[in-house]
Amino acid sequence: MFDLKQVISSSSASEPDDIAQMRFALTSLGYYDDTKSMLSPYTDNDLFVSIKTFQKDNDLKIDGVVNPDGPTHKTVVKKLESNPIKSNAFGDFKRNFEDMKRTNVIDGDKYFHCKANYEASSRGWSGGIIAKTLSDSKELKDKYFTGYDDGERDQEANKYGRDAAKSGRYSNARDACSIFRPESLDENY
Repeated sequence: MFDLKQVISSSSASEPDDIAQMRFALTSLGYYDDTKSMLSPYTDNDLFVSIKTFQKDNDLKIDGVVNPDGPTHKTVVKKLESNPIKSNAFGDFKRNFEDMKRTNVIDGDKYFHCKANYEASSRGWSGGIIAKTLSDSKELKDKYFTGYDDGERDQEANKYGRDAAKSGRYSNARDACSIFRPESLDENY
């Protein structure tokens, strides 16, 4: 789920979605304070200080540069995946995204959106915040950067999943999100 398209550095133009994802990842790992930037898609000095601090703490080259699939990017992903509370919400999104791509079922996206949000939100308050932020940033990226705008319907499924998790009425994401489940979807999902 945390894929970078371009290098992030103070000396080059960076993809706004990459910047937003990096800020969110570093915030989740305790390296960046997003209260000032509100996860803006634009760089600031604090972001590069945070990147360098992360690099120092993880015995990486301290240059403030994050290359797609480079050592810093891979270490951030690894840390997110191993963080038992916050990052597993990332894992919920990543797993559901991969399932959605693997099944390639028409209208299956709403079901997997709902499931990711339900599962992340079931992890508690921080999981719910991560779910909303990831969902919002994905829909904004689709609308403004890819030109695909199915955001209103996607956001309905996203919110439904988060609300279903908060309600306590369901014991699993599959039941909670059954209204979005396409009939042709394999039973394993």
